[in-house]
Amino acid sequence: MGGEQLKPAVVLAGVFFLVFLCVAPGFVSAMDLDEFLTAVEAKAAPVNSFSCRFTQERHLAIFAKPVLFSGLLKMSRPRQLRWEFLKPIPSVLALKGTTGLRCSNGRSQRFELAADPVIASVVEQMWTWMDGSYRSLPQTWQIEYLPQAPGIRLVAKSAGVKAVMQAVRISFDRTTLRPVEIEIIDSGGDRTVLAFSEYVINPLLAETIFSQCGPPAQ
Repeated sequence: MGGEQLKPAVVLAGVFFLVFLCVAPGFVSAMDLDEFLTAVEAKAAPVNSFSCRFTQERHLAIFAKPVLFSGLLKMSRPRQLRWEFLKPIPSVLALKGTTGLRCSNGRSQRFELAADPVIASVVEQMWTWMDGSYRSLPQTWQIEYLPQAPGIRLVAKSAGVKAVMQAVRISFDRTTLRPVEIEIIDSGGDRTVLAFSEYVINPLLAETIFSQCGPPAQ
């Protein structure tokens, strides 16, 4: 998988915030950060798996127009993930526990998270975000509540995180509080914007999709 292809897959894959909270719009804006995180944690608890579609815009300083991607994201407890680009070039990043698989151009490569600290760090954040346990983030992130979005903004505090990204902004649907857009500012100033749609909650996902390149056998 090419470096520029893999980076957005890992980085945003860096970032998925699965929450389902049905509240009135006015109630959202009246919350403070602590109340908001408490609600997110409570509503994330019953989510054991999900699938959704995503679009990704990679804004690079060297290009006048953003690089566009689209694909599917699937996650399942415990610690299973499949981030699949469908366009413009098909590729897959799959993870099952501590073992990963990269698939592109008819080739596949297995790896261990322990041998790739950058991917390991991002994946660890994804499990945290799926669990809704944002309270574990302040050690490396400063969290700001954006009630008008509604959303949150994460500003990197540690040198290790700053080497990969500066900040992350997450916007939620005002009624359901599902994440609808995530913007990531890289350490070099480039931006990645992801939009999520067509959620399916707690689907029955074949375990083979997290350990192989192709789709499960019918």
